[in-house]
Amino acid sequence: MLGIASALFIAGIVISNEADINTKILAVVLISAALCVAGSQWLRVIPNRHGPSPWVLAVRRVRGEGRGATVTLIALSVLLSSGFALITLYASDSATSNEQIVERMPPGQAYFEPPEPDDALLRQIEDYLGVDAATPFAFIAADTAQMNGLAIAVPSASDVERLITRPLTSGERSALQSGGALLTTSASGGSLKLSTDDGHEVDWPGVVMQDVPASFRRLSGIVLQRTAENADLPLVRRTWAFTGLTASQLEKVDSAPQDLGFDAQWLEGYRVPDTYSVSDEVLLMLGVLMLVGACVIVAYSAGTTRALRPRVSGLMAVGLGRGWLARAVAGEISLVVVLAIVTAAVAAALGVTIAIAIGAVPLHLSVPWGLIGLVTCSFLVVACGAAAMSIRRLRPEERNGW
Repeated sequence: MLGIASALFIAGIVISNEADINTKILAVVLISAALCVAGSQWLRVIPNRHGPSPWVLAVRRVRGEGRGATVTLIALSVLLSSGFALITLYASDSATSNEQIVERMPPGQAYFEPPEPDDALLRQIEDYLGVDAATPFAFIAADTAQMNGLAIAVPSASDVERLITRPLTSGERSALQSGGALLTTSASGGSLKLSTDDGHEVDWPGVVMQDVPASFRRLSGIVLQRTAENADLPLVRRTWAFTGLTASQLEKVDSAPQDLGFDAQWLEGYRVPDTYSVSDEVLLMLGVLMLVGACVIVAYSAGTTRALRPRVSGLMAVGLGRGWLARAVAGEISLVVVLAIVTAAVAAALGVTIAIAIGAVPLHLSVPWGLIGLVTCSFLVVACGAAAMSIRRLRPEERNGW
């Protein structure tokens, strides 16, 4: 058993460095399976007690069953740990992908970006939406040294406040008005360094904004328009932002192109981004694993019935009644199932932790406790049902003895 466990564990470690989520799941399944095989040795360390107790009989049978109980424990724990690892890794992958989704604009805003400035059309859109003057900004046609997004130029500090949907701090306002930049992340090293294709470079001192909409993480920084113009940097993609829009105004954003007669690509309103979740296919795979696990429990309970039938008469002869035997059967089945659940939980937790720790692509661990709890409860319910069926199967053959 330990040889098999070692081989599975080594195979899981070898492939766990792959970035593909499906390969990572396979690695976790192998690691978890190895731990489950090793964990099946728990049956050997269960205390063997003596006395006329249903639990004593259940423990003796589990220890004495040898291969039957061990195989059942391994099968159940591998199925359960695979299910736990499957939904945990897919949930973690979905959570990681959702964290990387960046909206183009903050909620309640819309961007108008025509190929050429059109003041007349801009006034029409403002009247159509029922808003005050839009907030203009433009992109600076220069790259950052860190290649972490373009920078934008905005006419005034008040315009910046409307774009980022909060007031500027005194330090941020001072940085802008003194010819510096607002940085969206600390990756820029305290300054905004830009360079154009013709070799022109600038390096503005910057202040990192601590509270900025997620959509601005796509940008490297913000400067005033006069700062960019004084540095002779070209401004492109002039855009007008409509801020503070209500839900009804955002609906008008979608109908404005058709009603006013312009290209729909010029005007885009905020939309809640699509997020990732555990797919129906993954849930179906989980259901199949649980169905196989239920069949294993039923098969083991049927084997327990067949093994106990020859002993019923002898147990009854010494005064042990139906209730006593029922508790012994329930104890044996529940012992194997509970050990399998505990083994699977420990194996899956260690397997997922190891795979994420040494993986090529980091994942944000997200445990779907609801699904895991549902699966665990389902196994316990199946175990109770299987025990009840086992007890009923004893009755017809031994009815006269009860």
